[in-house]
Amino acid sequence: MSEKDFHLKVLVRQIFWNEGLSTRLNVKLSALIPRNTSKTRAPIEEYTDLDVLGIVFTPDFRLRLKIADCKTSPKRIPERLFWLEGVRHFFKADECYLVRPHDVTSSSRQLAARLGISLICGKDFQVLMQIAANESKTISDSPFLDGSLYQAREQILSSLEGKLDPLQKYRLTYYWLLKPRQNLQQLISFLGDFQPHLRADNETHLILFSDYVWLYTITILQTVEYVVATGISDINRSTQQYLFGGELGLRERESLVKQLGELRYIIEGKQATSAKEIFRTLPPYYDGLLELVTRFARKPKASTKTLRYAEWLNLSEAFLTKSSDLPQELIPIDEVSVKLLNDVAIFITEASGLNKDFSSKYIELSNQVFAK
Repeated sequence: MSEKDFHLKVLVRQIFWNEGLSTRLNVKLSALIPRNTSKTRAPIEEYTDLDVLGIVFTPDFRLRLKIADCKTSPKRIPERLFWLEGVRHFFKADECYLVRPHDVTSSSRQLAARLGISLICGKDFQVLMQIAANESKTISDSPFLDGSLYQAREQILSSLEGKLDPLQKYRLTYYWLLKPRQNLQQLISFLGDFQPHLRADNETHLILFSDYVWLYTITILQTVEYVVATGISDINRSTQQYLFGGELGLRERESLVKQLGELRYIIEGKQATSAKEIFRTLPPYYDGLLELVTRFARKPKASTKTLRYAEWLNLSEAFLTKSSDLPQELIPIDEVSVKLLNDVAIFITEASGLNKDFSSKYIELSNQVFAK
């Protein structure tokens, strides 16, 4: 990643943050492939990556996505516009931007308008940055937004032990590859599989955990969006439907579990009725998951802030060594939102079997940062 491109990404991230979005840089879009078809024997082949992703959960229970393509090169603008339109469709983004520090041709502007892509180019880019700067005087000076803490975090996480590499691959690749509903269980499974190797007194592991909290908060908000759209009057049934891709998928799962139970009875006879249940429709942590989804669904206004709080904590550890003050212009504090975020940390700790010190330290940092 060239320094010029990174600078552009940081500036767009500032714009997105100023609009009220949570952000992420360099989101990888990939596919799982058979190892024998891969030149490197890797099970993943990368399609492309999103330079800047912006996410916001609105009070009307909608999760909106913005993506931006940020390059310094003035070449191949029409090709990049068509590429960006394909990425928008693939990622199901609501809005997309093509960002260039130079101006583009009139024909490219016409093409962008026809595709519904916003151009931030040349003088337009400078005007938008000036507007952002006027809205928040501290926005470009904060270590949180100037890109330095982002680079520092990624540098720390790149030193993760080799045996924990699947956790690295999940947060960078698998999470964005899977269907959103699958992450409700997959994120917990990944942490659970490696919980014997994760220690809360290890700074790198704690930063990794913090990133997983941000990712799972997105997943919970996606679940709430589905639950509200399909039946908030019965959150329990709607959440079960979401876990399995709809009512049909849920019924198929219930039927499979029933058939496995009958098969077990045939094999073990009467002993099966008194033995411990080994086949179940729902994951063992479902009750906690349902409670978490319910809390978010009942507090839509507070839920809108949780992603930005999670992102702040994701990058704030190094920032706190410089200052303990939290600029209100960057992130106004809401106690209910903080509580919801802490609930996410507690849930994934308990559901995955991680040491409780992970959630305890996360909450300690959260309370320190967001204390009024």
